[in-house]
Amino acid sequence: MRRIDLTCKLVAPLFISVLALAVSSVRVTAACIAVINAISVGLEWFAAYHVYMRSDSLRAPKAPSLPVLTAHQHSVFHSWTRGLRLFFSTEIWLPSLSLALLYFPVLSFSASMLTFLLNAGFPLSTITVARTFSTLVEVSATVASPWGAEIMERKHSTAAASIERMGLWGLWWQFTNLIPVTLLLFTLPTSRPPVLPSAALFTFLALSRMGLWIFDLSAQTLVQTRVAESVRSEYSGVEMGFISAAELAQWIVTGIWAQKEDFKWLATAGTAAVGVSLVAYMVWLHERRGHLMHWEKAGCGKCGQR
Repeated sequence: MRRIDLTCKLVAPLFISVLALAVSSVRVTAACIAVINAISVGLEWFAAYHVYMRSDSLRAPKAPSLPVLTAHQHSVFHSWTRGLRLFFSTEIWLPSLSLALLYFPVLSFSASMLTFLLNAGFPLSTITVARTFSTLVEVSATVASPWGAEIMERKHSTAAASIERMGLWGLWWQFTNLIPVTLLLFTLPTSRPPVLPSAALFTFLALSRMGLWIFDLSAQTLVQTRVAESVRSEYSGVEMGFISAAELAQWIVTGIWAQKEDFKWLATAGTAAVGVSLVAYMVWLHERRGHLMHWEKAGCGKCGQR
């Protein structure tokens, strides 16, 4: 599903660009997009209904594991507190918060960074190529993640442990690739940036996106396997609330540091958030496993005994 999502994000902008060039009319392009969206609603409803009718587990009634609220308790406040209690009562709330923190950085091909890149003098054609390359890297994460988990499971551990370790590798990969991106933003001029540093900036930025989606897939697998089926939707709703809060915080700090010269500080704050996410996940993994790495399997058996 994630691969379909990321592929559509790659194909859709290219399709709209070709459509706009073909019809040479903003109004006709907008009308075509509206028609496509209207048709998509019907297709999505049909597909969801088809899956629902073919799945006995989806149609089976779910036994609630939480007490049913009385009439006077059924309020927004009690719904929030109940959802938060459920969220923090699970064993994977810290990985979910780590995932939410990854939605705070502006170092992605989002509106904030695209605006900065255009104002800094990067050509639109270069940005388009870099964005396409980044999306291809993101799609490749949906192949690398299960492949890496399978290798870890075959060589070292169980399926559950392999997913947890893939999440750790994903966070490390994202964090280490964002460091040179942040440093380059401090050294690049704010107008007409050189070719080689610009290429390095876009390359490391694109590579960091693979780490993001590897961890995202690992975190979502933890939710699917470690949260009871009857409360999984409520847990995911709270998780999405924290993700939305992180995105809102990103726009708030972007509004505060709104000048082109301030973007490097936004990048620093985002990289620091990824670092905090990495530390939080390492703490959770260490508490579960008692270690972060099998030193004896890394060729340092005595190190692990010290």
